[in-house]
Amino acid sequence: MVDFAKCKTEGCNPIEQCRGTMGPGDYFGVRGPDGEPDVDHYLAVMPEPGSPAMKDVRIVCTKCFLATPWGTKDLPNMPGLGWTYCLQVWTQMTEDKEKKAEMIEALRSQFGDEALKKFFKHSL
Repeated sequence: MVDFAKCKTEGCNPIEQCRGTMGPGDYFGVRGPDGEPDVDHYLAVMPEPGSPAMKDVRIVCTKCFLATPWGTKDLPNMPGLGWTYCLQVWTQMTEDKEKKAEMIEALRSQFGDEALKKFFKHSL
């Protein structure tokens, strides 16, 4: 078992997923029109049987839904995709998320919550 970098979200739980083995409720963070988890989303994105995309892997945090791209389906014709690439992207994403949190905290301490809410409107 791989020890994934943590995304610094309390309760962070990064897991590996393989597109061809996805089933009901496996897509973390996907919501239906009613706002409830879309447990059948895997049906909409499942590749054709035998397709190379069936072996696509990603890492996703089951708490905050930070996730790497799937690979061949999301990044067609890109060389070097696979597990090593996935791990590199995940590590970079978690580092970037931590840097963003530090930056926002510095801005919050300098300008206050109300100024940040006006600036970031939908992302805080």
